[in-house]
Amino acid sequence: MTYDFLDGNVIAGPLSDVFEHDITTMRAECSNCRQVAALGQATVYGAPMGYVVRCDNCGDILAVLVERTGRRLLALSGLRWIDITD
Repeated sequence: MTYDFLDGNVIAGPLSDVFEHDITTMRAECSNCRQVAALGQATVYGAPMGYVVRCDNCGDILAVLVERTGRRLLALSGLRWIDITD
């Protein structure tokens, strides 16, 4: 089975309330393969209730954003760090 995916830029809107700056330009390190890249390079799978952000190098899950009943839940368990410097 194949799934359609988008690039990491699709998460800019949903995460604009969480981060002061555009998250897609922020560099981060994948916990699995240690690739350092802008989050806009990630592969994003969307669903009606949220997004799954995967490393474009190894495919591991970097982040999950779920929106439900007025709540926004964000897990960043696949990232070692995010550079939020201006």
